[in-house]
Amino acid sequence: MNAPNDQTNDPVKADDTRMLNSFNLVVTAASSFGMAAMGAFLCSVKQVNPKIVTQFDGLSVLGFIVPGVVTWLFCKKLLPSTDEALALDPSKNKSRRRWLISFTAFSVIGMLASVGFSLRNAGPALNQIILGAVLAVIVLSIIGFASWSLFSALEKDGDTLKDGECEPGDLQK
Repeated sequence: MNAPNDQTNDPVKADDTRMLNSFNLVVTAASSFGMAAMGAFLCSVKQVNPKIVTQFDGLSVLGFIVPGVVTWLFCKKLLPSTDEALALDPSKNKSRRRWLISFTAFSVIGMLASVGFSLRNAGPALNQIILGAVLAVIVLSIIGFASWSLFSALEKDGDTLKDGECEPGDLQK
C-alpha cells in the first residue's frame, strides 16, 4: 500500500498535470499556427501598391512550414514540463531566458525579412508604408504601456485587501 504522502496517485497532482499539459499544447499549437499563418501571408504578398496582390505558391508553403515548425520547437523548449513546473527548478530559468531571447530575435528577424521581401516592389509608396508602420508601433506601444499600468495598479490595489475582505460587488465565498 502507498504511503499517505506518496503523490503518484494524488488526484490533485494528476489534475494539475493534465491541465498543464493541455495548456502547453494549446499555447504551442496556437503560437505555431499564428506564426505559420503570418509567415505564409507575408510570403504570399506580391504587390502592395496600388492594390494588394497575393499569390499562393511554393514560397507561401515554405513561409507556412518553417515558422510553424520553428515556433513549435521553441515552445517545447520554453514551456516547462510537468515535473519542472511542479518542482519550480530555478536552474532552468537561465536556459529558458536564453531560449526566449533567441525566439524573440528569430521572430523579429523573420517578420522583418518577410515584410521586406513583400515590399520589394512597393515603389514610391514605400515611405508612406514605413511611416504607417512606425505610427502603428507607436500607438500599440502606448496602448500596451497603458494596459500594463492599469493592470499593475489593479494588482497592487487587490494586494492591499486583507484575507477575508472583499470589495463591493465581489461574490462571497
